[in-house]
Amino acid sequence: MSDAVTLSVVWQQTSSELTAEIKQYWLDEGLVSSDVADQRADQVVVVARNSDNSLVALSSVEAHFSRRFQNYFYLFRTSVSRRAGGQLLSNQLLNTTYQELNNRYSSELDSPIGIMAVIENKHLARLYYQAVGARSQMFFAGYNANGQQIRLRYFEGATIRPLTIEK
Repeated sequence: MSDAVTLSVVWQQTSSELTAEIKQYWLDEGLVSSDVADQRADQVVVVARNSDNSLVALSSVEAHFSRRFQNYFYLFRTSVSRRAGGQLLSNQLLNTTYQELNNRYSSELDSPIGIMAVIENKHLARLYYQAVGARSQMFFAGYNANGQQIRLRYFEGATIRPLTIEK
């Protein structure tokens, strides 16, 4: 039986202790180099802990201008440790991250208008066959140059920026 997991929102409130823990998690999981971990620690939105209070999953975002969609989105990333296997935490992390960022949505011109996810995991890509995910509410928006699905979910009340066509 899987260990119970608790999610906590840590967006823009990471302490030096949590930052060190996040970096160590990434390094232990072999996900990013130390340099990248330093840059990304402040991008973490949600952490998941098991009953031993160990970090077993997290989500992070990075503001990104999509040329394809001509708008800013938060590029969503998630990591679930093998120690948390079978928990299906990716969707929980996504939905908790979405709710937090949706609550903070600003209609300023260069603010992200939603979340964008690129499905890099081939196993997950096979699970995402619906045009709009039943659990995630993310809709299929096409494939990138690597053949990976792009999924979007707009914030409530989001508006697209006017298209500027260069001559």
